[in-house]
Amino acid sequence: MGEAVKRQIKSGLRVGGGIGSLLIAMLPLGDGFRRLWLTTVPYHFSFSAIGCIELLLAAAILMTTAHLWLPYFGGCMVLAIFQGVLMLITGNVGTDGTLH
Repeated sequence: MGEAVKRQIKSGLRVGGGIGSLLIAMLPLGDGFRRLWLTTVPYHFSFSAIGCIELLLAAAILMTTAHLWLPYFGGCMVLAIFQGVLMLITGNVGTDGTLH
């Protein structure tokens, strides 16, 4: 295997690991918010030590892996901006929000 192929494999694994770490960080983030905000009483905040720990864990994962998944989000945003401008210019937007 050539050096270029090895470099491509490493780059792909790095991007995949970054997106995977983003998805893994969403698990404690979502559960931490669920534990801190009661859904039975609207806009009611309740303290939960486990919820705070989950939010801190998610923040630590997101901060340490931001250099891996942030370029992916940037690319998604550029594509979304392009599609939005195209929708504004053409006016062809379906009922599900997609171009026709």
